[in-house]
Amino acid sequence: MLDFRLMSKLSFTNSFTRQALLARLALRLLGPSVSRHVKVNQKMVSQIALDTFRTCMLVQTNETLAAGVLTSPINPQKRPYTLSLSNRTADYTFRIQEIPEGELSLTYFSKHFGFEDRYSLDSSMEIKRGFDLFLHELSEVQRGTNASSKYLADERSLGKRSDSLWRGMRSEAVESGQSTNLMIEQFGDDFEFWREWYQGVLHGTPIDWELQKKVASIGSWVWEAGPEAVAEEIEKIKADFLVEKSPLAEKVEFNEVTGKFNTVPQPIAKPELLGATLSQVEDALEDCLAHPSNGLSDRSRETRDIRRTLTRYANDPQRIEMNLTTVATGLRRQLETTEELPKTEENLVLQDVVEQAVRGIRATHPEVAENRKILAEQALKELPQADKKEMDQAKEVYAALTEGVMAEDFSEDIPVLLNDAILPPSEGAPRLSGADPATRIFYRTSKMAELVRKYPVIVEKIEKSPAYKTVGIVKRGLTVAGWLSIIVGIGLRAFGVL
Repeated sequence: MLDFRLMSKLSFTNSFTRQALLARLALRLLGPSVSRHVKVNQKMVSQIALDTFRTCMLVQTNETLAAGVLTSPINPQKRPYTLSLSNRTADYTFRIQEIPEGELSLTYFSKHFGFEDRYSLDSSMEIKRGFDLFLHELSEVQRGTNASSKYLADERSLGKRSDSLWRGMRSEAVESGQSTNLMIEQFGDDFEFWREWYQGVLHGTPIDWELQKKVASIGSWVWEAGPEAVAEEIEKIKADFLVEKSPLAEKVEFNEVTGKFNTVPQPIAKPELLGATLSQVEDALEDCLAHPSNGLSDRSRETRDIRRTLTRYANDPQRIEMNLTTVATGLRRQLETTEELPKTEENLVLQDVVEQAVRGIRATHPEVAENRKILAEQALKELPQADKKEMDQAKEVYAALTEGVMAEDFSEDIPVLLNDAILPPSEGAPRLSGADPATRIFYRTSKMAELVRKYPVIVEKIEKSPAYKTVGIVKRGLTVAGWLSIIVGIGLRAFGVL
């Protein structure tokens, strides 16, 4: 219960500690609380849920900003005893108050909407256990602190972000998760992001913090416009964030004549130097192929990659770097690790020339070098079966939506992504991220989503295309924007963001 001893303990904490622990309590009790009201006024409950999620995310992602926006006052002398977490910009309040009958009053209020319920802790076990866990976490973060070391409680409270919401209480976690997920499902597609976000909080596996910070920083005018406006802004943030995770030095455009997307490579810096470099690579390859004892043939992966680069991508510095990095990695692995190829003079020269070409591209195209640095840090996750199935079905959609090199790349990259066919680089080789095919797929998809979002006329042209009318997403009732959003979500999961 909210006794004087508890209120006194809370008065010896900084506001952030109270905010962090109360935010977790608000999320624990949200599902069972709103289940009483969602059928009566779904619009009210959806707004309260949205503002609860927003407030809790704000606490967890930016304590400095939250300190100016959120309040959690404490007054042990004032009766009835009250705990509250308020968001000034949203006119939102979560409040627990002791009432004379020995019960607790639980309130969620947002602007003109709100509800208050009374609970007897003897009969409402989920509420009681949620509150007991709040008291336990308060005791944990305060342990060994005093007036001069309250900052330790702040640090420990922030660390609770990685603890599951119902620590050790499996049945409560299941019940709370089910009730909250059921509530979110009733709100429809506008809450798709919050479903994934809540699952991360529930299980102590939060989604990417940088993505959360971007969502928490959405302007108040968007939040005030309601769940649909917030969902649209989140889709934009997700697509932009995926671009950051999978950068390419190229431009995605929409061809209004053909009604399809294509790519335009970045102009080549120092074309004469690049031309000479590629000629060296071509000559070195031919020298290797001239002697079968070198182990390379026209069927070798390295041969095909080099020739494809020279004939198809010679004007695309980003793709040259990607392809030759793959070749360099393969050669070094086969020469030094597996010894599948003999260390002949021709093979060693080819390896050296290819690696020099990779370094040269990065030196003359700083943005390509920066992209490689970002990609090398990515840890591509194994896709779950549902996502693999979606990507397999995506091949026909990409074929209907894209043309030229872009269409060819999708047809080749998706099988690689699904088969997980990229081998890790050997020590000393130019670093190759296993995410190269994924990078091309998801960067381009996010750029397609951006164009569709900005220019509705693109959707009109696509939907009139005979090729598009036959693809599976039409039969599933998905829009172009809706399907692209699904693929962006898969990309964010692949890169460990969601």
